[in-house]
Amino acid sequence: MTLAERAAAIRAALREAPAVVLQELLAGVRDRVVLAVTFLALLELVKRRELTVEQERPWGPILCRRIP
Repeated sequence: MTLAERAAAIRAALREAPAVVLQELLAGVRDRVVLAVTFLALLELVKRRELTVEQERPWGPILCRRIP
């Protein structure tokens, strides 16, 4: 699993909906490496200004939104 593959998966999920909860992106993931790579891909997409990430309260859901 590469960073580019997980970034592509995140982009694909955001093409289907304007926003997605991080837990949905990680549904079924049991491997900690995949979890870490997914989180790093998310941070890279934020850095590239492809999406925003919001969390309204501690331990609340993390919402990822694409930037048009």
